[in-house]
Amino acid sequence: MFIKPGNNIILGEGVRSQRLGLSQSYPPERLFKKFKRDLAGDYQPPAIQIDGINYNSVSISELFIQTIWTELKKQKIEPSHLIFTVPVGAFERYLDWFRDLGKKLNVPKVSIVDESTAAALGYAIKHPGKLILVVDFGGETLDLSLVKTVTNSDANNSLRAEVLAKSEAYIGGEDIDVWIVDDYLRSQNLTAEQVGKIGYQNLLEIAERLKIQLSKNQSVAESWFDDESFMSYELKINREKLEEILEYRQFLQQLRNTLDEVLASALRKGISKNDIEQVLLVGGSCLIPAVQQLIISYFGKAKVKLNKPFDAVSHGALAITQTLQNLL
Repeated sequence: MFIKPGNNIILGEGVRSQRLGLSQSYPPERLFKKFKRDLAGDYQPPAIQIDGINYNSVSISELFIQTIWTELKKQKIEPSHLIFTVPVGAFERYLDWFRDLGKKLNVPKVSIVDESTAAALGYAIKHPGKLILVVDFGGETLDLSLVKTVTNSDANNSLRAEVLAKSEAYIGGEDIDVWIVDDYLRSQNLTAEQVGKIGYQNLLEIAERLKIQLSKNQSVAESWFDDESFMSYELKINREKLEEILEYRQFLQQLRNTLDEVLASALRKGISKNDIEQVLLVGGSCLIPAVQQLIISYFGKAKVKLNKPFDAVSHGALAITQTLQNLL
């Protein structure tokens, strides 16, 4: 989210297309990222003052959703039911905030569902008694949850997912972008201060694009000329190098530890790794080959599913609209 002068709020792709935060005209101090993670974190970063107004993770998160809500109203869309999906690891931390926000938006009905439940049903798991591991790895968090599909006691015998074990880590794809840039700067004997805030944001944007391209290509590269400092940069990276960075930053070990933690918790309940029938990957960061390879090494290729990384949660949330009250 980017705040232009005059409290003009720009979201998502609008920030990218206008290259906001990447020039002196619209500096990075007005660009806000990772506020979803900050909202549920134990440590709250200090507020940032822009045009005389203080913004913290709570106010930024609220402004983000209110801006989307205002745009819906402009399009004559009047939702009667608002469904929020939240990471299972931080479910309790989000509950009160989302409920209060629903009241401020004056929505007739507000429901909150954990993303692991939504993902399991979004992958069209239709039978009760299924043991499913959901690996949700997006831009800001890594959430693992072992769920079992159970039948609701309603007239439709609908399904919901019961969480049996879970583990989380406050790490995501945006952290990987930072690691790629920092590794590049080290290789060039440069520091973040030398390239400047705007230059660093440009490099982060390039790193994100290259990371995405590595999902389909063995090696990628992109050049950029900074017309303010008259410096040229060329980032090159291949899958092997990315895996090296992930190992150096101990991310892959952290993923192993998180998987082991969930499996150990399941084993205490009499559930072995072999009992898990499917492993569902959710979130764009699950497209990273090294992440997929590690998870496949644990469970085997046949069990791991990655055909709905971006829409499984939203599809699942819609599928269980009638039974969300049982999950609160």
